[in-house]
Amino acid sequence: MRFKRYWVAMAVLSAMGFHAVAADIGYAEGTEVITGEKVEIFAEDKATGRMLSVGSNRSKVVKETKGDGLFQNLSKSCSPAVWDLTRGAGTGQGYCKASRGTDSYAIEFNGYCATLMGGNGKPATKCSGAWKMIPAAGTGKFAGVDGVGQWWGGFNEAGDFEEQWTVHYQK
Repeated sequence: MRFKRYWVAMAVLSAMGFHAVAADIGYAEGTEVITGEKVEIFAEDKATGRMLSVGSNRSKVVKETKGDGLFQNLSKSCSPAVWDLTRGAGTGQGYCKASRGTDSYAIEFNGYCATLMGGNGKPATKCSGAWKMIPAAGTGKFAGVDGVGQWWGGFNEAGDFEEQWTVHYQK
C-alpha cells in the first residue's frame, strides 16, 4: 500500500510540473590542524570571567580520511570567528572559505567550547559544533554543492586546534 501511495504522489507532483532530479550524494570525513592568526578581545570582564573575541585562523593541514577526495588538500581560512566565553566555556560562530586551485566553497559554522582541568593539572579545552556549506559560494568542483557537517576537537601542546569533521553533501 505504501508503494502505491508513493507512485500516486509522484504522478500528482509530475502533473503539477514538479520533476525529481537525481543528485550526487556523498559523505566525507577528515582532520585538520588549525592555527590562530589574529584574535581581538572586544570585551573582558575579569570579575565574571567573560570574554568576547573576534579572530581569524587558517588550517595548516586538511586531510580527507574517508570519501572520494573532494575535500582533500584544501587551503582553509576562517574570518570572522566570534566567540563569547565565560570561564572558558561558551559559544562561537563564523565563516570559512576553503580552496584548492579554482575549486572553492564557503561555510558558516557554530559551536560550543568547554575548558576543564586535565589530569596533568593543565586546562584542556574541547569544542564541537556544526557547519553548513553555502551553495551559491561554490566554484569549480564545488559549484552548487550543498552540505552539512559536524566538527569536534581540542587544543594541542603547541596551541593549535586539532579538529575532526564529517560532511554529508549533494550536488
